[in-house]
Amino acid sequence: MGPKAIAALVMGASIAFASPAWPDSSDDKAREFVHLSGSITAIQQVVPGILADERQIIRMQRPNADAEAVAMYLGFLKEELERRIPTLENYLVAEAVQDFTEGELDRLIAFFKTPLGRKYVRTGIEMQESFYRMMNQWALTATQEATGRAIERLAEAGRSL
Repeated sequence: MGPKAIAALVMGASIAFASPAWPDSSDDKAREFVHLSGSITAIQQVVPGILADERQIIRMQRPNADAEAVAMYLGFLKEELERRIPTLENYLVAEAVQDFTEGELDRLIAFFKTPLGRKYVRTGIEMQESFYRMMNQWALTATQEATGRAIERLAEAGRSL
């Protein structure tokens, strides 16, 4: 959290927002860095993954659920999750302000504006998407298999849940 944000908490928002430098340039640079670095894209891609997980859970737990109701529920859930994305963005901006100097932010911004920087972001996002899909499938399969085996072992031990 930057010094102006701390001032807002300690002295009251009206005093801090009256400052002509609010937000300061490091906040602006941190926000630009967060956007250029692909962090916002990564945050936005979390929502479809959550929705896919939720859809899978509903299929497993409620196989006869009304398809229209499920679609409506997932639509509402998507809206609620997307409404919360700015909270994550603001957190990342605050972290960047805390972790990097203005000069470092300038150099990072310059890097992410180069062809190599854009490629780094693009391939990093693609790798994250691939990893997330793989981990999601692994988690579902591994959990189902592990749950079945754990129940078998519990039965072998003469116990049940």
